[in-house]
Amino acid sequence: MEQTSYQVGLVKSANDVERLPCRLVAGQWDYPELEKELESSAPYRSMADFVFAIDASRLRICYEDGMAAYLGYSKEELAQIRMQDLIHPEEYDLITRLILKIREFVRKRKVQPLHHTFIISHRLKKSNGEYIAILRRIHPFKVSEDGLFQAHYCICMDVSRHHLPDGVTFDIRDSSRPGPADDADLRFFADILADRSQRLSERELEVLRLWIAVDSCSVIARELGIKERTIEAHLKNMRKKLVMRRTVDVALYAKDRGWI
Repeated sequence: MEQTSYQVGLVKSANDVERLPCRLVAGQWDYPELEKELESSAPYRSMADFVFAIDASRLRICYEDGMAAYLGYSKEELAQIRMQDLIHPEEYDLITRLILKIREFVRKRKVQPLHHTFIISHRLKKSNGEYIAILRRIHPFKVSEDGLFQAHYCICMDVSRHHLPDGVTFDIRDSSRPGPADDADLRFFADILADRSQRLSERELEVLRLWIAVDSCSVIARELGIKERTIEAHLKNMRKKLVMRRTVDVALYAKDRGWI
């Protein structure tokens, strides 16, 4: 049986590189170690449109389940594509900085594999050149003894059919603690999210102006002719973007910078 083998380099330390064999055999990935890890994410995986894993040292896809078919590539094509070629050019720089910051977070906080989930929404390129919006749950599953983030898998949902605010969104979940991200965790990423002038869309600013005037999602929804939960989603997204817990803080920040 003819088989194509891709050796994926995972940085183990500054002077050593561990090679993990990720083989594409008869059109199927052979990566039993990752398959075992994915069992812990079964509830999310069952709702996903596709799954893939990234070799952090090369930023290449080293495993996929459903991604090639969903985006219109062959498995062989996808194995050779750099991740940067799939991310929308307008979002690539921010996504790259976020991933590097996640790696720093994992190292400095001594995060154990699968302990934290990093959630990013952004656009991904299909084989026909069109882009879809995805919600991507990033799970670091390979961390070296000295804390280097070596590999992560991503559970993805196509959210293009839903109304989402423009731009990249980011959040963190800690498996040991239910509820929203800890403020200290989000502040770790504050320097990446500091370029905020580009992160509130015109629609969000419109919603924010109306919120300041009436402080009622139902009234704003009637004014704009959209659903109340869409208004709530806009407000929630603005708080996430600016790493703030209260909408009033978002409003004060926007006023202070002359956006509204």
